[in-house]
Amino acid sequence: CKELDGFTPLSHVIHSAGVYGPRVSLDGQARFGRPAGPPVTAADMINVFKVNTVGPLLVAQHFLPLLRNPAPDAAAGVIGILTSKVASVDDNTSGGAYAYRASKAALNVVAKSLKCDAHPDANVVLLHPGYVKTDMTGGQ
Repeated sequence: CKELDGFTPLSHVIHSAGVYGPRVSLDGQARFGRPAGPPVTAADMINVFKVNTVGPLLVAQHFLPLLRNPAPDAAAGVIGILTSKVASVDDNTSGGAYAYRASKAALNVVAKSLKCDAHPDANVVLLHPGYVKTDMTGGQ
């Protein structure tokens, strides 16, 4: 790419942005110790998917050319994307978190496709940081 002549390629891109979305429920009822909340809407789902699923794809799409190293025997760049164990279908024993769970599960599928398509220019890895005290977890 002509615009990148003389540019030192990046070695890593870490995508850590994510949102939980509004505290909603299936139908307004309390379940599994979660308080009642308004029913989840299509807008709730779409807004969370935009940040958690579409965002990382577009970031990878934008930065992949900056990870390509034309030097012989150069190591591939790395695209790291934060995911969550909450995205596990098998591990979901408490329900709820519809938008967050679904968006992170979809992100895992996106990352797998990115891994295939970005090769050999970049390795794509999913990172699960474990439980983190944030606004998303109520600081607990």
